Amino acid sequence: MLRACFKPVLARGEIRCIGATTYDEYLKFIEKDRALQRRFQPVMIEEPDLDSARRMIEAKIPEYEQHHQIQFPMDLIEPLMESTQYFMPSRKLPDKALDVIDLACASARMDHRDQVSRQDIDQILQQLTDVPLQDRNRKDRVMQRLRKELVGQQTMLTQIDQQLQWMELGVVEDKPLGVWLLCGKQFSLKQRLAKVLAQLYFGQDDRRIEVDMMDYQDSQAGYRFVHGTDQQYSLWLEKLRRSPYSLLLIRNLDAARAECEAILRKGIEQGMIEEEAGRKVDLRHCLILLDTQQSRSLSGLGFQAAAVQSEGEGWETLADAVLDFKTLGSAEMEALARRRYQEITRKMPQLALELGEDTPFDVEGEDPEKIDRQIRSYLTRHFKKSVG
Repeated sequence: MLRACFKPVLARGEIRCIGATTYDEYLKFIEKDRALQRRFQPVMIEEPDLDSARRMIEAKIPEYEQHHQIQFPMDLIEPLMESTQYFMPSRKLPDKALDVIDLACASARMDHRDQVSRQDIDQILQQLTDVPLQDRNRKDRVMQRLRKELVGQQTMLTQIDQQLQWMELGVVEDKPLGVWLLCGKQFSLKQRLAKVLAQLYFGQDDRRIEVDMMDYQDSQAGYRFVHGTDQQYSLWLEKLRRSPYSLLLIRNLDAARAECEAILRKGIEQGMIEEEAGRKVDLRHCLILLDTQQSRSLSGLGFQAAAVQSEGEGWETLADAVLDFKTLGSAEMEALARRRYQEITRKMPQLALELGEDTPFDVEGEDPEKIDRQIRSYLTRHFKKSVG
């Protein structure tokens, strides 16, 4: 290896070396190797404060203007810095702002314009972060889909609509975009909610990050909840670090061990999760869905009486919304089955023509997931017959 050849030369003092690396790579490659650690004195280069970063950016802008032959208005610097701080939290100023300026100037020149606009900046930020900044109709598309997916959940749909409107205002900056407590045993409907939000609000299904608290039940659960191998982040935190603008679904919150629960609570309250070495994962740009099997009931007077147990009551104080997935009645289950059946058979028009439009079997039970299993089983049998 290169470092095996490198260390003797350093030890003999034959060369002088200044290296540059990230903090994570220093922990992984340098700190663990005592020979290298002895021969390199770490010097931490901190991110400059906002005023210093602004002056650096102002000093560099003429170079980009000259290179691209494009004017960059100085009054765009402030909103540019605010946007990069919010949407690119894992990167540092002034570098991230200068990268956006460079690309925005190039974009304006390709469009044969002589000046960069705010729209150019938003477009570049959208390309770099996958955040749909210029999509003004996403909330309406989300609600249109959810009205089809969440049959019999009218009260909840109103709550979701209100919460999305609040998120669109961008008022809260030091906490997650939203924290929703999902109550009830209808987990298949909760998954559908998460899927629709990831696809239509956050732009792609990859923006859905799931964490099952049942996976953290051993004595090292608290450590594993934050850390993975080689002192790195756990898988879910690493995904969130790389894509902070995401939907985070915490499954089986009821099963969370006390140490994991404390980490999650603190993260929500502070808007970030910080591990021992001081590295931080930003939670301010994600929507957090907390799944609990406990439910909420309505009293005869119309007041909401929480049936959530002691740990659930604590989570209610942190939640922006408590969404109660109510049990579906037989008529609602039939309507849901009919819709699912038509959605699936629409992809197989010949089979649909042979079988008809209505579900040819009785729907039993209260689990919407069972509907899908029944439909898939029925169609599989008939498909095999039709091609057999």
